[in-house]
Amino acid sequence: MATSHRLIKTLTGLVVAMTSTAALLAWINPASSIPPSPSSLDDLRDIARSAATEGVESISGHWQRVTVRSAPQGTTNLLAATAPADHHFHVDADGHATRTHRWRNQLVDRRAPQTVCIQVQPVTERGDLSVAQAAAVRAIVEVLEEFRPSEQPPLRVVEEPGTATLAGTPHVLGQRL
Repeated sequence: MATSHRLIKTLTGLVVAMTSTAALLAWINPASSIPPSPSSLDDLRDIARSAATEGVESISGHWQRVTVRSAPQGTTNLLAATAPADHHFHVDADGHATRTHRWRNQLVDRRAPQTVCIQVQPVTERGDLSVAQAAAVRAIVEVLEEFRPSEQPPLRVVEEPGTATLAGTPHVLGQRL
């Protein structure tokens, strides 16, 4: 009987200590470290816009073209953001856009100068893009358009052969994706 009484006191003390510690930590830093899940296309567009602008010293106006291509199977945002990349942005299956070191440093590909490459993760076996992915691609292209000199023609958006297409409405800024 004495062991169960001691066990109850110990467990009660543990629960009180853990609860008070959690309350203290929540009081010290009320902001959650986990970003809220985007609930709308507007949220995804905002994420894509911040991926294109935050942490970049200046966006060069020399970009003439945007290439959209399919990501290899198994590519995640973390892998796309940290691995050596030959693309500037990665858009995952949920429409979340991340930038790579190539964009942060405004690096140009010698094989395709003046081209921003957006890699997208197909959402179906056929390789279709979701509406959320198209919104992210549109937002990135809109940011690029904002930094172009007004006398230059609009950016050309092209797809590489075998690239995923948007099911239903295959257009980015009025151009076939």
